[in-house]
Amino acid sequence: MTFWLVEDFLWFVLNPAFGIGRFDLVHVPWHKHWIAFAPTDYWTMSVLACALFFISWRPGRTSNGMLHA
Repeated sequence: MTFWLVEDFLWFVLNPAFGIGRFDLVHVPWHKHWIAFAPTDYWTMSVLACALFFISWRPGRTSNGMLHA
């Protein structure tokens, strides 16, 4: 999930036709909903990725996902 967010953002930053200066609602119409400086997809997937990361580090689990006895 995080990979795709970073990849999408870097596409805009590294693309000579866009760049960071044109990363906004006016120049990127296919991202329809924006909060602050980023599309809502970025915010939603970032929160979900963080939640999944912290869930994966819960205590009481072994590396194979089984509970400790």
